[in-house]
Amino acid sequence: MLFLTLLGRWIAEPTEILHATPAWLVPIVGNVTATLPGVPLGFHETSWFLLAVGLVSWIAFLPLLLHRLIFCEDKLPERLAPSLAIFVASPAVGCLSWLQLTGRVDAVYRFILFTALFFALLVLRLWQLAVRALPVSVAWWAYTFPSAALASALIRYCQHVPGVGERLLAWAGLALTTISVAGVGFISLRNCSLRLWLSVRSRPDHSADPPGSARISNAVSIQ
Repeated sequence: MLFLTLLGRWIAEPTEILHATPAWLVPIVGNVTATLPGVPLGFHETSWFLLAVGLVSWIAFLPLLLHRLIFCEDKLPERLAPSLAIFVASPAVGCLSWLQLTGRVDAVYRFILFTALFFALLVLRLWQLAVRALPVSVAWWAYTFPSAALASALIRYCQHVPGVGERLLAWAGLALTTISVAGVGFISLRNCSLRLWLSVRSRPDHSADPPGSARISNAVSIQ
């Protein structure tokens, strides 16, 4: 419903290409993610509908976003560089949805999985952009969900196609997810604690004021 609303707004209203960011893929990922609980709950045909809409929309929006990132003179703002990881989320979640619906790792699963793996390598290749986006902000949480989805897809692939290379890929994806979630979580907690400590320290301390000084200051301010 959210993606349908946004798509209708983008079509009905003028939209600048510079407004396009990888965050546009989030509603598409949400559509596909809904198939994961949908199949166990018995909504099999609805899950197929959501997966079809998600995959077709991803294929349609991918060249648009790549055109904006490559050919537009105004590059993506540095603070939004972590959102590039969302390119990994769409195909990674698509793999899990396909496996949920079909129960097998076939050519389609491999095609989508290796596409997600390629975008993961691209994000690692662009690590300089992440460095420019420092310090860590809320946007850095965009690294956590795509890496977790890719790790899950690689682990499922390893379970159905056993082998040394597949096992190494699964362990690499799990390690990358652990580092991403733990690193971003630790830094975010540290920043929140630091800001809380600074806010407490910045408050005026009236404990050392003589008795009655607060009432006098309030009376003077009222006058």
